[in-house]
Amino acid sequence: MKQIVITIVLAAVLTIPFIPPPEESEICAAEQTEVIEEQGFEPWDIPLSDDLQQYIYSLCEEYNISYAMVVAMIDVESSFDSKAVSGTGDYGLMQINAINHKEDMDYLNPYDNVEHGIKALNRLAKKYNEADLVLMCWNCGETGAKKLWKQGIYSTEYSRKVLETKLEYERKNEGNY
Repeated sequence: MKQIVITIVLAAVLTIPFIPPPEESEICAAEQTEVIEEQGFEPWDIPLSDDLQQYIYSLCEEYNISYAMVVAMIDVESSFDSKAVSGTGDYGLMQINAINHKEDMDYLNPYDNVEHGIKALNRLAKKYNEADLVLMCWNCGETGAKKLWKQGIYSTEYSRKVLETKLEYERKNEGNY
């Protein structure tokens, strides 16, 4: 009798289709979207999906990084192309270089890319606390930026371009950043 019951239960279990759980980044994005909607965030008119913008915004809030700064960096770095790959091995929206980010990640996945990029910006911001200096470190690496600082150079064409682009986005999206 026990064998029949076990056989019936096994047969029933084996006929239930397996549905894999959603990817962790999908879960995070969905949870963050709910929180952002409560905060009243309105996506900007930029070539990123509303969900990705909300995800970026929530990460910026969590890591105390300017949303307008991140959008400006994405614009300058990749022109919003999540599949962009540079000749120097920089990948995705924020042009993350594998040398500087050794974590296991898909550099071309826009959610992974911005998450790791914003975390890296947060680390740099805690160390240097000035937008020009943080952007120089992002673009030149910390060693390269320190060499420039020793020469009295505290901004670069890159840092000025990102900051100018940031201001443009802030003007266009007044009060919503």
